[in-house]
Amino acid sequence: SLTAVNDTGTFDILPQHHNFISLLAPCEMVIRTVKTGDQKIRISGGIMHVKADRVIVFLDV
Repeated sequence: SLTAVNDTGTFDILPQHHNFISLLAPCEMVIRTVKTGDQKIRISGGIMHVKADRVIVFLDV
């Protein structure tokens, strides 16, 4: 799963999430996997695109 923040608040992206696009607010994005556990990445903003069970994040745009 992935946790991030947009202008309406904190949200999660779970496996098999519907297609989704959002502007990201500055936050600490958290990526969770069974293999690696939590990975935290501090971002200053960006764009997130979710499609076909893939997440693409464009940072600092």
